[in-house]
Amino acid sequence: MAVGRGKQGNPSHCVQDAHQVRLRPDGKALEFTSVDPKAGNPKARVERLD
Repeated sequence: MAVGRGKQGNPSHCVQDAHQVRLRPDGKALEFTSVDPKAGNPKARVERLD
């Protein structure tokens, strides 16, 4: 687990608060989750492109 924060100077619709970020292995990919209710708790599956 890591802590993320929006970059200062981002547009006002971007969340600036600190939030938890998790990357977990899922086979040949990574599952990304962000515990950030103001941003809608984004999730993604990150896969390597060859």
